[in-house]
Amino acid sequence: MFELRLLCPEDRVEAVGEALDALDALSVSVEDADAQTPAEQAMFGEPGMPPPKEGWQRSRVVALFADEAQATEAAQILPPQDFFTDCKVLGVAAVPEQDWVRLTQSQFEPVEITSTFWIVPTGTSRRRRRAK
Repeated sequence: MFELRLLCPEDRVEAVGEALDALDALSVSVEDADAQTPAEQAMFGEPGMPPPKEGWQRSRVVALFADEAQATEAAQILPPQDFFTDCKVLGVAAVPEQDWVRLTQSQFEPVEITSTFWIVPTGTSRRRRRAK
């Protein structure tokens, strides 16, 4: 599996995402390109208030493709398109093989409801934690 990483301004993300879908991307994710920097902007307002913005000022768009040829082809097809104005191809990279199901499930810990009743995720051994 290979990922194509792009940098896009807020007003281009939707069109770029649709184009990646048309180019048979397996998935497309959008992240705040300015996260963890002084330029980071909140996406949500106070409870009951509308969000201050509909998207980030700059977004990192990551598309997954089944093989390198597809990712590279998308990286070549997108830049000449009108909707790609002010966007940038950051690169194509291999995604290491992982057991994504096991990786996702590993974040869940057994939960002790009572000393004799536990909720234990499938494939996890119960590890008791005694109060001190």
